[in-house]
Amino acid sequence: MALIWGVYRGTLFLLVPGGNTVYSLNWLGWCSLAAAGAATAIFAWFMKLRLIAARRVKRVRASFTPEEMKKFEELNVLHGTADPTERERFLKLMREYQQKAGEALKK
Repeated sequence: MALIWGVYRGTLFLLVPGGNTVYSLNWLGWCSLAAAGAATAIFAWFMKLRLIAARRVKRVRASFTPEEMKKFEELNVLHGTADPTERERFLKLMREYQQKAGEALKK
């Protein structure tokens, strides 16, 4: 909130002649500043979340060899199949993939 207020005051100082003059905000101005502060906080939280997820994905991807990736790409083809034997193969492959990914995240 202080950063947003500082930007507001800096803009007034640079753009308005006699920028040292104190301008008071009405209720709409204060609500706008509060909404901008909340939006900034939500954006910062979202970006932090994306950074954490990107680090985890990078760690998991690095734990798989190219041969294992080719083997696990079969999950995309087997997903949603109605054949019971292929479904069992899908579930077995999925458990193996989840176990390997879980081990990579524990490191």
